[in-house]
Amino acid sequence: MSEIEEPSRRRRCRKKPQRFHEVVDQEPRPSSKPERRKNSIVVVEKIEDEGAISRVLGGLASPRSAALLDAVTALTLEALPLDQEHIDYLLDEAGTATFVAHSADDLVLGGACVRRAHSSLFQLSFLAVDPENRGKRLGARLLKRVLHHARHYRVTRVAAYADHTALDFFEKHGFHAATLPDYLFSSLDQYTLSTLVVANVDAALKLIA
Repeated sequence: MSEIEEPSRRRRCRKKPQRFHEVVDQEPRPSSKPERRKNSIVVVEKIEDEGAISRVLGGLASPRSAALLDAVTALTLEALPLDQEHIDYLLDEAGTATFVAHSADDLVLGGACVRRAHSSLFQLSFLAVDPENRGKRLGARLLKRVLHHARHYRVTRVAAYADHTALDFFEKHGFHAATLPDYLFSSLDQYTLSTLVVANVDAALKLIA
């Protein structure tokens, strides 16, 4: 579990670094993102007996949002084969929402980051759950929040790249290996060593209790 600590200064990446060891060669998308979004906020969306899921919009704006993002970064570094520079870029990207599952006493148990790839497509950049808290449906709860987020913005599909250890989880929750049209595929952050899976938002939500 990752405790929320006093936040460190989050330095924005100037370019997107590689994820895993190989990334599909492509020209970087032009970016008009500011150095730092100044209006990012934390919204506690669902409070339950075991804790809450909070939504963090944008990058660093307050000690609370920075602390949540720092704790999610630490957890994701431990759980997934990602480097910190790449995670920082994802969390700071304009149009990104990060959902954080945490206990009532502010221990971060999991996190999911979703970005708008296209007007009709969101991309789940990562979903990570603390190893000590797996088997408690935290991953399903986070995925459900991502899908509801997409529905709120009238986005019909969510894509993700899953390695072999995560394919069963995504298939169980309505994601399937798919080929996208070029105009959608080119909008994704594309990774090798993993499988592109896509879900219809409404259909996937029906599978998640």
